[in-house]
Amino acid sequence: MYLYLALFWLILGVLMQFFWDDLQRHAFVRIDRSLAGFVLFVLFSYNFIRWRLSRIMEQHEKTDDEPPDQHRGGGQDYNPELDFSDSKPKEADEKT
Repeated sequence: MYLYLALFWLILGVLMQFFWDDLQRHAFVRIDRSLAGFVLFVLFSYNFIRWRLSRIMEQHEKTDDEPPDQHRGGGQDYNPELDFSDSKPKEADEKT
């Protein structure tokens, strides 16, 4: 929605600057051309920044919802010399 509002204010500002002489004849309140352009530029900038920040927040929320990649030690081979489970001492005790 913010993008549509930003485009609306941009188009209105451009058209207002283009047809300023015709609009000035029909105006009830006389204002300067640069003041009107500045106000419309501020409205455009505000809506454009709000749209961009909302897009950044959406992307940030999507990455927060995804679980992190879990790398398991699949590349490591089984080494029997480093196996310290309880099964080996019991076998050694039974032989003696």
